[in-house]
Amino acid sequence: MTAVVIIGDDLTGSNATGALYAMSGLQVVTVADVATAHRTADVDVLVFNTESRHLSARDATAQVESVMDFAAQTGAQIVKRVDTTLRGNIATEVTAGLATLRAKRQSGRQVALMVPAFPASGRVTVGGRQLVQGVPVARSWAATDPFTPVRTSRVAGLFADQPVRTAEIGLEELDDRLAERLAVAAHDADVVVVDAYSDEDILTVAQAAHRVGLDSDLEWLVVDTGPFGVALCANRGLGGVRTEQNPLVLVVAGSLTDQTREQLDRLISATDTALVTVDAHLDTPDKVVDALAEAVAAGRSVVGVRTAPVTGHPNAVDAELTLQFLAETARAAMTRLEPAGIYATGGDVAMTVLDALGGDGFRILSEVLPLAVIGEVSGGPYDGTGLATKGGLIGDADAAVLCVAALQQASRHSADVTLVDPATQEGK
Repeated sequence: MTAVVIIGDDLTGSNATGALYAMSGLQVVTVADVATAHRTADVDVLVFNTESRHLSARDATAQVESVMDFAAQTGAQIVKRVDTTLRGNIATEVTAGLATLRAKRQSGRQVALMVPAFPASGRVTVGGRQLVQGVPVARSWAATDPFTPVRTSRVAGLFADQPVRTAEIGLEELDDRLAERLAVAAHDADVVVVDAYSDEDILTVAQAAHRVGLDSDLEWLVVDTGPFGVALCANRGLGGVRTEQNPLVLVVAGSLTDQTREQLDRLISATDTALVTVDAHLDTPDKVVDALAEAVAAGRSVVGVRTAPVTGHPNAVDAELTLQFLAETARAAMTRLEPAGIYATGGDVAMTVLDALGGDGFRILSEVLPLAVIGEVSGGPYDGTGLATKGGLIGDADAAVLCVAALQQASRHSADVTLVDPATQEGK
């Protein structure tokens, strides 16, 4: 049964948001209209592209009302995807969607919860205002958009001409009382706008919003740019677990760069990854793999190890000891956990892992991003195991997410391939 219905206003944004859910292991299909949705096989996430960003307010309203009428009958979590720079008929579409949802629901209270930040893309919300790379959005290039120029940076200001009440929750209010604040705001307003500056903020809001939904008859109409909806679904137990659609990936991170730390933190927030911080002087491979096995048993689809920060300058002896520890841990993890692929980041880590697995070489398949490559172990007992490699100074904040997603996609594709006997033309 469809668990999430996303309503986007353009194809690029709709698919980009759908991809975030797919990275969590959910099956996602994008459709253009309700008729197609009825013909679509049952999927976890159904994404509608209404192509309404540049339509008149009247036509955009009609498009959203039609989709919302369908979505309200599914019982799914409904997400209104909006542009990170606030372009389009946002206020009109959210207001129309909320009114339709309320008309279709027989009980409870429906409120739009708007969290438009996308920190990994440099879009944050501070003081109720949307910033793009630190610049108020109404002073950015979005202000000169030829179709829907953005006139205000204040998110709630978008609704000034709409028959809805708004409330705002700032960064300083993302504390232990956030769930209480959300409940009060939802009682008094139709649209609640919440600040977020980091991925951690988004996770905090998602956890609080989920608690409010559990403790009341309140239903959120999620309004976001992608990451908040995924985080809220994770709190509901959707995605992020090991399934046939979401095969296990082992992370082996030996790089000590700030860039790698940022990428791993992003991986944790985006995919519910479980990483164990290891110290070759204090830990043992068996102890570490025990912890990884517990995470796998709990349903995690991405598990792995990262090295502890080093005080002072690292020396060659410690570096060699760490590499040997990672090699032994990777070998033990492969034996016990049987992951579909390994993501290795750090200068010498990939070769160390390859040697530890007894591989003869690395079979290159494709490039995930510049200087980050996905392939397979060639030869040895783990021949064909997926392997993605990346240097510690390569890629932006999403690099680890992209590499892990590429490994999972390659594994799914491999599992779907049917071998055919040329003599019989039958699948074996």
